[in-house]
Amino acid sequence: MTGRVAGKKALVYGGGTGIGFACARALVKEGAAVFLSSRRETVVREAARQLCEHGSAGHAVGDATEVADVKRVTVAAAEFMGGIDTLVISAGAGGRTPIFDTEPDEFQRIVDNTLRPIFLGVRYASPHLLAAGKASVIVISSMYGLVGQRERVAYCGAKAGANGMVKSMARRARGLPRLGPLRLHDGTGDRTRWRIYRALATAFYWELSCSTRGPGPRCRHARSRGQATVSRHRCAG
Repeated sequence: MTGRVAGKKALVYGGGTGIGFACARALVKEGAAVFLSSRRETVVREAARQLCEHGSAGHAVGDATEVADVKRVTVAAAEFMGGIDTLVISAGAGGRTPIFDTEPDEFQRIVDNTLRPIFLGVRYASPHLLAAGKASVIVISSMYGLVGQRERVAYCGAKAGANGMVKSMARRARGLPRLGPLRLHDGTGDRTRWRIYRALATAFYWELSCSTRGPGPRCRHARSRGQATVSRHRCAG
């Protein structure tokens, strides 16, 4: 590995398994310190143990939909890593929810477990992200938030909501002094990209930069190899 994100300090929600763990593993192997959070103690402890074989990794149990838990995890992560400059939100929920017979509580469960971690995670990590001067928020969404899917009303609606939330946050970030465009580099050239993890997901990247560029934000969609779709919201002209 080349240490492309050496010195970064990443808090990863939903980091015990799946895409969240894959992102955390890629970050650690490239030199970042990571802090994992998940609802299941045994799972997140084991995930952190595996990551410690490659670098610095801490963990805390927490429910990313609960204010008290997110506040506590954020404080613990900042203390462990000496700050937070990267936030990865992979926590979420899914399930079959056809419009004709889905119970309202099931619909609400999927929406809450998908959108609240984004809002709460960014809301309470934002002081640390802003203090870092240059920081990143990575939200794992889905291609179904763009194109829809049969019998997935709640999931498609929640992922479309996630996409909209990130676009809104990116616009707000651009409006702050010294904050600007998304940048992802792999160290081999100015216009190259680094994809942490190729999966059936849409990853939105919001980066706080040290300068503001361009008259306004724009959204670009690029299909990566295989079936993955990567959508990047860039605050650039």
